[in-house]
Amino acid sequence: LMGKGISAGVVDARFVKPMDLDMLNRQASKVKLVVTVEENAVEGGFGEGVLRALAEANLRVNTLVCGVPDRFISHASVPQQLSECGLDGFGLSRSILKRWMEREHR
Repeated sequence: LMGKGISAGVVDARFVKPMDLDMLNRQASKVKLVVTVEENAVEGGFGEGVLRALAEANLRVNTLVCGVPDRFISHASVPQQLSECGLDGFGLSRSILKRWMEREHR
């Protein structure tokens, strides 16, 4: 991403509940894109909690939720499964770059 001129920061969301709403709101108000990443189902997961919290705080920030899709994941090694779900480095950077470019062209 840095090679494409996109800087990124990482916030360790150690706890899903209780969510640190002050930290989330503070960080989200400074950025152009919030990306959540979890090795968990997207539906009902951390990313959806972040979306809900941002909406409740009336923060309108572009958000990309990355996680395990609601479909069968082939039996394989963990790195292979992460790759299949787009949760490896390549898949995440591809998804982030795609969303970034969509945002730039609005």
